[in-house]
Order: sequence, then C-alpha cells, then structure tokens
Amino acid sequence: MISYLSALLAISGIMNYYINFLYLISSVSGSMASVLLVSSYLIKEDNMDVKSWYWNMFAWFIGFIIYQLAANFDSIIFGPTLLSLLASATITYIRALIK
Repeated sequence: MISYLSALLAISGIMNYYINFLYLISSVSGSMASVLLVSSYLIKEDNMDVKSWYWNMFAWFIGFIIYQLAANFDSIIFGPTLLSLLASATITYIRALIK
C-alpha cells in the first residue's frame, strides 16, 4: 500500500519540492565519504591529530562548495558528484604527502 502511495506522489509532481534537499544531502555525504575513505584506507590514520582533523574538514568543505557550484552548470564533464569526490579525495591525500 505504501509503495502505491509513493508512486502516486512521485507521478503527481509533488516530489519536485524535495529535489533541492536531495542535492544538499548528496553534496554533504559525497564529500564526507571521500574524505573518510581516503583517510581510512589510503592514509590509514588511526589516531588523528587536531591538524589532520581540521585539514579533513577543509577538504570536505571544498568538496561541498565545488558540488554546489558545479550543480548549476550543465556542461561539466564528470558531473558535480564525481567532481566533488575527486576534489575532496585529492585535498585529503595532499595532507598525507605533506606530512
């Protein structure tokens, strides 16, 4: 019964109001996941110091901003999600190279 109701709501167009919220969730969680995966699996940081934590927050924020800016352009090759993932992962990995 709930699946029929969900399908009816999706067809009626009321779900269009949630698209911006879903884009916001994607911009937050995508960048955060890339920072988490790079710092856990590539860098293998078990005990993070305060500087690493701030650097990871900076990498997440840059990925978030890149997603928000890239979501407005249709001509981006990779799309906003992959572009923000690559940016966040690269910035996180740069910290390991510097350290």
